[in-house]
Amino acid sequence: MSRSALVGNVTAMLEDAGFTVSDRCAIRPKSF
Repeated sequence: MSRSALVGNVTAMLEDAGFTVSDRCAIRPKSF
């Protein structure tokens, strides 16, 4: 899976959880 796809999945999960996430919000897989 590409990094952009991974970030997209994480963003979708956060949005489902009720968070508002922007592409500039630097979601880093390292933090997980």
